Amino acid sequence: MSRHDARVPGIAGAVLAIFFTPSVATGACVPAVFRVSADIPITQVATTALDHQVLRLEGGAATLEDYPGIPEIADLDGFARRANGSLLMSFDTTVTIAGQLVRPGDVVEFDPVLNTWNVVYDSRAAGLPDGVNTDAVALTADERLVLSFDRTFGLGPSLYRAADLVELNGSQFVGKVLDAAAAGLPPNADIDAAAFDSARNLVVSFVQPGSDARVAWSDDDLVVRQGTTWAIYFRPSSQDDGWQVADLDALDIVGIGDGLFCNGYE
Repeated sequence: MSRHDARVPGIAGAVLAIFFTPSVATGACVPAVFRVSADIPITQVATTALDHQVLRLEGGAATLEDYPGIPEIADLDGFARRANGSLLMSFDTTVTIAGQLVRPGDVVEFDPVLNTWNVVYDSRAAGLPDGVNTDAVALTADERLVLSFDRTFGLGPSLYRAADLVELNGSQFVGKVLDAAAAGLPPNADIDAAAFDSARNLVVSFVQPGSDARVAWSDDDLVVRQGTTWAIYFRPSSQDDGWQVADLDALDIVGIGDGLFCNGYE
């Protein structure tokens, strides 16, 4: 859960896909479609996305995607899409989907072809401490889970911070894609959205506004890791003023899928 805790019942955590060109380094592959989640209702292109729905916006056309089985009380706070179209989601409250109990630390997978739901990361079985919420979901190039959590906790001999991004092999933690301490992030930093774009740039959003030596960001901004520093990838508030009071809290990036857009001549 982000700092914006004054929620409207049934319409928090809405997922929205936005078509835009982000600010990235010259020669980077520029993706076309973003799915994002806000912690309060966001209306874009005259369409409001509710908390249990996905709005895909591409080329100026908005399409609302309503996945069956998600309770209206669910607050979606983690989202990623596999290459085969299956969707990975996490929620910041306990819900029941297709007869399965889904805790805030869990990750579920929805297969839109078979219309099935399955828990793919059972946080309790994996030993995640009670009360820890999985608040960001991403995928490596070979589609291993990459997760971030809403607080600092210990697991075995290791300490995990809220701005760490942890790679999993099955349900086992195998390493940090991003080590918050090594990256110089303050102890209270919390990543609540993460994805890799089509050029495998790491793009995140933070719960709190922050800065480094190069740039300052708000809680709705997308920032990209460039070497040892951060850069602004996209400011959603430049598209809609509603983002100025919203926190971006889940993210998926869909590439254009054509090598012509990744050849440095964009």
